[in-house]
Amino acid sequence: MLPRFWGGLPDPSGSSPGLVSHVASALPDPSCIAGQEQGHWYSHFHARAIALRGMLECARVAHDARVLEFVRRVYEFTWTLGIPHMGWVNTYPVVLNYCEGCALGDLVALAIRLSDAGAGDYWDDVDAVVRNQLVEQQLTRSDLLERVSAASAPLRPEGKPLYPKQATHGPEEVVSFPVHETVASYTANARTSGEKTYTCTFRGSTSVDISPRDESPTSYPLCLRESLRRSAAPLKQVVRFVAEKTIVNW
Repeated sequence: MLPRFWGGLPDPSGSSPGLVSHVASALPDPSCIAGQEQGHWYSHFHARAIALRGMLECARVAHDARVLEFVRRVYEFTWTLGIPHMGWVNTYPVVLNYCEGCALGDLVALAIRLSDAGAGDYWDDVDAVVRNQLVEQQLTRSDLLERVSAASAPLRPEGKPLYPKQATHGPEEVVSFPVHETVASYTANARTSGEKTYTCTFRGSTSVDISPRDESPTSYPLCLRESLRRSAAPLKQVVRFVAEKTIVNW
């Protein structure tokens, strides 16, 4: 919590004299805001979040209200750098402007533990991250992966599918309930060279489409979730393990 580790905003010019690697120098927080006391951060969020998770556990064990408040303020400030509804956060503001999967895990962990500690009710944040960006960063479509691979080097050996086909079996259970579809626009990376406004479509709290998209052949597109816009939920067939005999005595 030492002031030299917190406060300030990234320098849009990217000036970094005397600082390591690509870390940009800090500009002062806006007037009347003591960012170093409220946990305002710049540079790499994951590096800060690891420390925050430890600080939060310490605060819970030691019943330290000041540390708990500090972590809560950092958590809430972090969401001002992202798009909360989509569960997306900028983990390298201004310098690189992208979202790392490790940071999503950090956010979920912080939200759950802060809620457990009574510092707030952040379960809707957990839902937004897990339902949307965290799921979308699991790259599971073999056709899209093969397209990216074909446009990149080196190519994978031919003749073997990335994912084998799974055997299909009978249905299980069906759950139905009404879900409304909404559209909203959000600006990411505001006032930087990477600023862009996106139109996002949600079905309930699930992001099912986004535009514009990066059409580059080496880019894996996200939010291709047309199946989640159907009136009936998609069914997934799985095989459950059943013991060959009943175990009577443990």
